[in-house]
Amino acid sequence: MKQSVAVEAVRPRLTGAQKRGFWTAWAGWALDGMDSVIYALVMVPALRELLPNSGIPATTANIGYYGSLLFALFLIGWYKAKATTGRPAKSGAQMLVIGIVSALAGFGIAYLVGAPVG
Repeated sequence: MKQSVAVEAVRPRLTGAQKRGFWTAWAGWALDGMDSVIYALVMVPALRELLPNSGIPATTANIGYYGSLLFALFLIGWYKAKATTGRPAKSGAQMLVIGIVSALAGFGIAYLVGAPVG
């Protein structure tokens, strides 16, 4: 006849580095979430003020439409930053190109609508 022996599972204790890694990852997720929430909270009052200066009436529909476009661009930029993190040479060069193209696009649009540049 066989005798069964109960074996108690022992959970290993986390090291200091593992605990710091957990809290760092948690803080990163929390700050990413806070970033998009703050953006969403500030977007409506900002658009309410900026749309009339652009010649667009600040109606609820226009604020929703342009706000969703801006938030989509924000999320695309967030994803792009996350995808290139860890490769400084690649991400730095891409961010430089994106910055230059964005500035040129902004100046081009301002020129087309006749807004003062500079």
